[in-house]
Amino acid sequence: EGWIVTDLSGTIVLMNHAAGEILSLEVKEALGKEADQVIQNQLLLSQIFCNDEKENSEEPFEFELWGDSGSSKRKFVQGVSTIIRNEKDELVGNVTVLRDITFERKVDNLKSQFLSTAAHELRTPLTSLQGFSEILLHKKDLPPESVNKYLRYINEESLKLGNIINDFLDISRIESGREISLDKKTYAVSDTIDRSMQLFGEANKASHEFVFECPPRTVKWKVDLGKMEQVFKNLYSNATKYSPKGGKITTSVHRNNGHTEGVVEDNGTGMTKEQVANVFNKFYRGDNMDNSIPGSGLGMTIVKYILEAHGGSVEVESEPGQGTRVIMSVPNN
Repeated sequence: EGWIVTDLSGTIVLMNHAAGEILSLEVKEALGKEADQVIQNQLLLSQIFCNDEKENSEEPFEFELWGDSGSSKRKFVQGVSTIIRNEKDELVGNVTVLRDITFERKVDNLKSQFLSTAAHELRTPLTSLQGFSEILLHKKDLPPESVNKYLRYINEESLKLGNIINDFLDISRIESGREISLDKKTYAVSDTIDRSMQLFGEANKASHEFVFECPPRTVKWKVDLGKMEQVFKNLYSNATKYSPKGGKITTSVHRNNGHTEGVVEDNGTGMTKEQVANVFNKFYRGDNMDNSIPGSGLGMTIVKYILEAHGGSVEVESEPGQGTRVIMSVPNN
């Protein structure tokens, strides 16, 4: 915690380095100066200069600080000011204690994002499950083809629901410090990718063309099959969602300096530089505002964690209106 001691005139007589770091001040330069000469925040100054016992409530207060000129970084600070008396019970000044609560605020925001995302994403499949099951329960004279259709819908929505919950659980495990458990075995690269691509290719055959520049089956890698399929399912899910007008989704594989690189490329809406910079952040959505596109905002975060657990990496290249390329790399051994 940082602390600042001021006299009745508001002159800084004592200040520790923690307060200097919180307020981005040099302690030596601040000592001996009136607080309003070195501190810009008006709420903090009003507390420092409050030497009226009736007005000084000693209640915590919070304020924001911005970084240097042109910086978009914000810092959240909590403070509390207390009047100081000497041995004669005379008012002599004020001590203000400061605490950087930026991390706590970030955690609170993540919790809010999580609850909002979870509520939004879980509501859609749950509504479908409820609606189709009610039809099957209350309409006894449905033709067999309708029954099969509604059962198929229920199955599809339950799978979506399971995937969303699995995403949340995966992130929870990782954030709690537990490493991703890998069962690595040697597989043909083409077989690993083909399983996921066929699933999405069949589901989206009316709108998207999936192209696989398939390497020979002799090209192998040592990976956790289930985890790598999860990687490609997330990549193909994003590629189809963010190319709503359809088009080609191409997957290519090649060797590079002891690594196997896979590239998934679409010709969809693309992303700005800012969106690319944030694409691996939890709960971040490439569309940023359009909640009509389904997804938990965790897919790319999970992709990054899985590939890093394999000793690999992932990067994204994109431009608005020009589509997106995701380049992932995994060591050969």
